[in-house]
Amino acid sequence: MSVKNFRERSPAIVGIISIVAIAAATTFAFYIDRIPALKQAYELKAEFKDAAGLQAENQVRVAGVKVGTVEEIELAGDRVLVTMEIENGTEIPQDSYANIKLATLLGTKFIDLEAKSGGEPFLAAGDVIPMDRTTVPYEIYQAANQGTGVLEELDGNALNAALRQLTKLTKEAEDEVGIALEGLNELGTGLNEKDEELRSLLSGSKELTALLADEGDELVRLIDASNDVLGSLAREREEIQSLLIATKQMAGTVTAVLRENRGNLDDILSDLHDALVVLERNVEHLDVAFEYAGPSARYFGSIFTQGRFGDIYSCAFVLTQTCENDEEEGP
Repeated sequence: MSVKNFRERSPAIVGIISIVAIAAATTFAFYIDRIPALKQAYELKAEFKDAAGLQAENQVRVAGVKVGTVEEIELAGDRVLVTMEIENGTEIPQDSYANIKLATLLGTKFIDLEAKSGGEPFLAAGDVIPMDRTTVPYEIYQAANQGTGVLEELDGNALNAALRQLTKLTKEAEDEVGIALEGLNELGTGLNEKDEELRSLLSGSKELTALLADEGDELVRLIDASNDVLGSLAREREEIQSLLIATKQMAGTVTAVLRENRGNLDDILSDLHDALVVLERNVEHLDVAFEYAGPSARYFGSIFTQGRFGDIYSCAFVLTQTCENDEEEGP
């Protein structure tokens, strides 16, 4: 069986097959991100009190960076369940908060994921952020409705009377208000002139605060030690007081003795000075005497260890070398 050449085939059939193939390829390209096996994202869910104008395809951000989009918004009982597609590789801590915020002045919203810890464990695909960790923005119409209710409860006549009294007080205090405003203006001018000094002061305060923060443990230990010392002093207060009284009495006694014997002390100190001068002059002889006194004392002490016969040598009157030779030869 021979195969027909491509040119011999029916152009209509070839055209239909080509159109169908192009349409299928285009459809596949548009919906490729909806195929679970080919998705480059994983799903997270969050429960909100209300949708607050959030729509599908709104952005999901972390620290201002887009990390995904809103895929679906559905009602789940008394709350709204929002499904988000998060890009693969983006790790969201389990204690994260989901907040619906205003993206533009035209009312476009986005979900801001805010992590408290910034670390493990992380949310996995399919996890749900509960409603106690989600917030919605305060809408203008809510403020208007609440403001209308408050205004309706006000007493109009009383409010008018209060405004009239306020106007009278303002007129009477017009001069004082002008002076106060001038003072505020001068204060602002002074602060502007001292801008550099204030910046330096704030910078120094910041450095001091950082230093105190770094040395916080040492300061705490120092304070604890001070508390212990003060506690010990408080416990020993009576003893310390008695010691101080005794010291005072002793000082008074010593003072009285010194006053009574001042003349004798002068003579004693003079004699002591003369004695110290003599000792200073003969310090070398004293050294030699102490050097010889050691062996002599040892041999003199042997009297009490060798019976009734004393073995006494006059080593104090001979050279040290002679005594050492006697020790080597024995008694």
